[in-house]
Amino acid sequence: MSKISEAVDRHAERFLALPGVSAISVGKKSVGGVRTDKDAIVLHVDRKQDQGDPTRTIPADLDGHPTDVVEEVIRIKRLSTDPFERHDPMISGISVTSYLTPGQYGSIGCFIVADGSVKEVPKGLYLLTCHHVIAASTKTPGKGMVIQPGKLKSRIPEQDDIVGDYVHGLMDADHDCAVVSIDDVRTFVNEVPAAPHIPGRKELGKVRTAAVMNEVSKFGAATHYTQGSVLNTDMQVDMEDGTRLTGVIKVAGKGFKPWVNHGDSGSVIVLDDYSPVGMIFASDPSSGNDQTGYVTGYAYDLTKQIQVFSNAVTLA
Repeated sequence: MSKISEAVDRHAERFLALPGVSAISVGKKSVGGVRTDKDAIVLHVDRKQDQGDPTRTIPADLDGHPTDVVEEVIRIKRLSTDPFERHDPMISGISVTSYLTPGQYGSIGCFIVADGSVKEVPKGLYLLTCHHVIAASTKTPGKGMVIQPGKLKSRIPEQDDIVGDYVHGLMDADHDCAVVSIDDVRTFVNEVPAAPHIPGRKELGKVRTAAVMNEVSKFGAATHYTQGSVLNTDMQVDMEDGTRLTGVIKVAGKGFKPWVNHGDSGSVIVLDDYSPVGMIFASDPSSGNDQTGYVTGYAYDLTKQIQVFSNAVTLA
């Protein structure tokens, strides 16, 4: 963890307790409304100028790092929705869900190699997605069937839609991830569809770490290919139910266009070289709507998600 990330971690409890402060993160310092290249600790507040505003108590720097105050309320809403076509081989970004809930879907993130270092996950190949996407199958490990479906002809999935069984997962402050075994009859490749008007697919590269101002893209089951920019990393934010999320990556759609919608949870964020850096799990409900999609989305660091299942971070 970088020194500025450590500073965010040290001060999160203090500032998130202040009224009007919805999040704290690593970002870039803005001067006169213009974003600079200088790293800063960013406080996200509902208002800047009101009497008694908590921003008046925020120092100009924290542990030697400049602070910045941004007037925006961070809101997070988890995502899932209907699928598209059945795929063989399966690829990153297509629909996936529990056999028990055909009709509410998320996206496949990628396919990983588990090294056997985690007792709940035997050495082998697995499909990775968000825990909440296949929540109905997580109740009984080894018996929770997961499907990668087509457009359902009925509410009952076809037998050949089955991918495998839920094996293990974690959903807490900085994780929303689960792995699924892959039946012998299903095939896969770690590829994502290329950008529009570019034929074919692109192979996912080595897993890397997101940085502020990275230009990124994603392919998800709902909004397909979209482009965005990483605005913040290492964000800590309290949700409306009091749950605190940590290690959050905030991404905004390029040109204020929609970045995500319901059904994109689980899809991976990739850099220009198709190296994956994060896995989408939520949107900001104030940044759009269910019809057009949401400009702002949130992801967790992909390395941290994979390391729940394997010490070695390896794509299949």
